[in-house]
Amino acid sequence: MKYKLIQNADKIFSLEFENSYDLAMCFLRVQEFYESSNKHFRGNTFHILEYMDWYSKEHSFEGCFTYPKDWAGFNISSEQIERCYNETFREHLTPYDTFMEWEIYNYIFKEIVDQDKSYLIGYVKNKRDNSVFEHEIAHALFFLDNNYKKNMTKNVGLWSPNFKKDVFNLLKQTGYDKSVFIDESQAYFSTDESFIRENIIIDEKVDSLKNIFDTIEVPMLMKDTFQKFKEQILYKKPKILKSEDFNIFQ
Repeated sequence: MKYKLIQNADKIFSLEFENSYDLAMCFLRVQEFYESSNKHFRGNTFHILEYMDWYSKEHSFEGCFTYPKDWAGFNISSEQIERCYNETFREHLTPYDTFMEWEIYNYIFKEIVDQDKSYLIGYVKNKRDNSVFEHEIAHALFFLDNNYKKNMTKNVGLWSPNFKKDVFNLLKQTGYDKSVFIDESQAYFSTDESFIRENIIIDEKVDSLKNIFDTIEVPMLMKDTFQKFKEQILYKKPKILKSEDFNIFQ
């Protein structure tokens, strides 16, 4: 399993993989512990096969485990990673969980930042498309910077009630928990809102000026806010902390 561990800012780290399967299997446990739409898994210990069985039946049109194909990027705070591994999961660990705990979590949050409030994102290397990386960075900024969070929450609040309801309903249908609707909204619209635009039908009966405000002017405010904070916080030249071909099954 080839990966790179990169420090993108003082408190933002990223894991870059070469394929979607390794990415998804490394992040699945901590991500679903944090924000699974199913309360049976969210905040609880679970067996990976139990999760795969549920996901295949509830979130896949093919009736098979499509999680690595469905999710292109991941994001999680140091607080949630610590809760996941230190408070609940001492059983049912997979080799990917062990890798994340010992090679990544312990290294970053004990040797580099010493338990400070930090953030870890994950994505697949793609030289032609940076949108997934930027989407996950938007989540990191929303968690780490209170001014960024206040600005983006205010921007989401500018939407008309009907448009905001449509966006939130789409996020729910996609598998997001309601606790992250505002965060996901700002991450999509500040980086690449094509997923939202392709799946929301604009009501032509609504005042055209209001449609323009909801779909063009507010996203422009979000993009400007994202670019401003990203330039202030991210390193101009990221630091590569690890670059390895790790034997996950050793």
